[in-house]
Amino acid sequence: MSGHRMRMGPVTILTFLVLLVMAVMAVLEVSTVNAQNAIEQRQRETVAATYRNEATAQAFLACLDGVLANAQDGDNPWEAAHAAFPDAKALQQSLSEPCQEMGVQAAEVTNLDWGGNQLTVVFQSDGFRQLTATVIPEAQQGYMVTQWNAETLWEEEEGTGLWTGQ
Repeated sequence: MSGHRMRMGPVTILTFLVLLVMAVMAVLEVSTVNAQNAIEQRQRETVAATYRNEATAQAFLACLDGVLANAQDGDNPWEAAHAAFPDAKALQQSLSEPCQEMGVQAAEVTNLDWGGNQLTVVFQSDGFRQLTATVIPEAQQGYMVTQWNAETLWEEEEGTGLWTGQ
């Protein structure tokens, strides 16, 4: 039996190290690309939901303008608006046509509140983006927008696996 010994010189060790580093870099690059794609997809969904809320809220203001403009001279325009939009379901139905004309799917009207001397409407898209719009009557222009707040709804996950100290 001949004794062949494998010689591992500095060039061979350096080559193995370079290959190992390149393999690690390739794995890191693949995971980075996957993370960037996930972030990009989430951002697309967020922007689409935000614009859907904005378009639906603008359609609401257009409908409100129409109701206030068509109110009879002797009628209180806000009573006419209250009669036209008594609840969220009625408002949702009246928004379907204007949103179709704009080429956008209407966001869901999750709340409509005629509290006090103001009207607050909450629009929600895709279950995580919400827009709250509040209008109050004004003598000169019919109404004034006092709140236009877009936000992301967060749901806390239970059981994160972190130690609670108990």
